[in-house]
Amino acid sequence: MIPIRYGILVLVTACGASEANDSGVTGGGGTTSADAASDSYVDAPARCFGDGGKLVAEAKPCSGSDSDCFVLRVDTCCGPDLALGISKSAPEYAFCYPQAIGAEACGGLGCAKFPGIMAEDGQSTETGGFPVARCMNMGGQFTCTTQITYPPGSDR
Repeated sequence: MIPIRYGILVLVTACGASEANDSGVTGGGGTTSADAASDSYVDAPARCFGDGGKLVAEAKPCSGSDSDCFVLRVDTCCGPDLALGISKSAPEYAFCYPQAIGAEACGGLGCAKFPGIMAEDGQSTETGGFPVARCMNMGGQFTCTTQITYPPGSDR
C-alpha cells in the first residue's frame, strides 16, 4: 500500500509547482513570464496571499513604469486561465501559483474549463485582445496589474 503522503506529493508535482509556464505573454518591457520568473529554481515565498485571498502587496510594487511589471499566465483547471501582474523585482511570487499542466493535473474535478485568459481588470481574451502588464496608481501606491489590450485598428 502507498503511504498517503506519497500520493499528496504526486498531486503537487502533477500541478507543476516547480516553474512558471512559458506562455509567450509579454510584460510591459517585452519579457515573457518564463524569462522573469524561471531563470532559476526558486521556492514560493512563505506568505503568498493576504486579505480576501489576494496576492500580497510585496509581489506587485512598481515605480510608475509598465516595464517594472510582467504578466504571469496561470493555467487553471476550472474557469479561464489567469493573467496576473507581478513585479520584476519580486519574481519569486510566480511560484505561489502552481500550474495545472498535463492531462492528469485536473482529472476528476468535474468543473468547466472556459476559453480565454482573464486579466485583473475583469476582461477576457475570449473576445480578442491580449493581456499586458501595467503599473497603475491604486490608492496612492503604484501596483503591477493586468488588463486586456487590443491591437490598433480593432473594433474595441
